[in-house]
Amino acid sequence: MKILHQGLSSVMYPIEEQLLRHIFKLRDCGIAVTSRLVTIMAAALCREFRDRVPTAQYAIICQFIAHHGLVHHMGTRISKRHPRELEAIATHSMESVHPTVVGIC
Repeated sequence: MKILHQGLSSVMYPIEEQLLRHIFKLRDCGIAVTSRLVTIMAAALCREFRDRVPTAQYAIICQFIAHHGLVHHMGTRISKRHPRELEAIATHSMESVHPTVVGIC
């Protein structure tokens, strides 16, 4: 019987909960969460992560995002809905977000 080695714990483990909470908070606000944005958030929360080279940071973030099933999460869920339902949601979103965005500019 072959046993898989668990490996070392990720550098992301201590900040995992904070980072996920922040990602979902941004998503709820309608802000697109990119891997670059997650990298910036992780660097702000963890010195050990910040000290890594950029290519290692990117690889860690990609693995973190895939591990938690955040890749294309929004697209797959929405694509199963009827276009009329999405139209109503988009209209409501524009009516609530547009005044906020206009106020910022």
